[in-house]
Amino acid sequence: LIRAQVFYDLDEYDSALEKLNKLIEDDSRFKNFARFQKVRILQEKNQMAEALEIFRDVEDDIEVNDQYIDVLMDFAYSVPEIKIQEHYTRKLLKINKWPQNDLIYRAYMFRNLALIQKQQNNIQQAVRTLERGITELQDTVNVNSLQSTLELIGMIGKEAPPLSAETWLNSRPAQIKDLKGKVILIDFWAPWCSPCRVVIPTLVDEYQKKKDKGLVILGYTRLYGTYRDDIQRVGKVEPKDEIRYIADFLKRYNMTYPVAIDHDKEGFETYFIQGIPTLIFIDKEGKIADFKIGSGNEHSIRDRIDELL
Repeated sequence: LIRAQVFYDLDEYDSALEKLNKLIEDDSRFKNFARFQKVRILQEKNQMAEALEIFRDVEDDIEVNDQYIDVLMDFAYSVPEIKIQEHYTRKLLKINKWPQNDLIYRAYMFRNLALIQKQQNNIQQAVRTLERGITELQDTVNVNSLQSTLELIGMIGKEAPPLSAETWLNSRPAQIKDLKGKVILIDFWAPWCSPCRVVIPTLVDEYQKKKDKGLVILGYTRLYGTYRDDIQRVGKVEPKDEIRYIADFLKRYNMTYPVAIDHDKEGFETYFIQGIPTLIFIDKEGKIADFKIGSGNEHSIRDRIDELL
């Protein structure tokens, strides 16, 4: 087990699996723990179906600790089946003893359950879930993500507020009110955000395929005073240099749709954005139809666009 853990820490997953499989085949007293560690590796390798099959056999025999919580969270976020996401999200919320430093993850689970309920068109249940989380975590800083999600849910069906920015790339300044009759997708993002970079290829593909069918995609980011992305870490920069780095990033990722750069946080605050990426879907009447927080299940982006078109 120690050797397997060393290989795991070195990201040498195949070598770790070899050691774990030997323990499992030998039917040692460490068999269940070895199977649990195998689940962690399979999750890292994104082999979720196999990981889930093994975990279901051992989950009730594993001590509730940080590793156990991490595994449950991975299933709650990463499996494609929404019912399985809901099951493990609820299981996490039933855990009573969370380390103080991990309360932010409990807040994420309240939000995740609410977003699942929203996806199932159970808006009132989603609101109640968020309100329960806000009540439970009201004395901590972890409540902010729940409050912003509650505000976003309250915006569904309402006129999309104006979105302004000092700098626009790939386009002249665009006004949402002037785009009625089209489906608009606003992507709140940043180059330093790895989940944002996961979503971008889907947006690029959708824009190329559907811009002539009435789809408008607006990327919306802001100046941070520093710059980093997937290939460089520049550090502190002047606004003009940060804009130049963002423009280079757009070219590298083939982002030809309009991108707005706010010089402060006004646009993020207008749409109650706490985490990125956050995608805002606006229908042809200019009303907010839906939103999506985070990466994963990119097919749902395509499906929602098609429904609105």
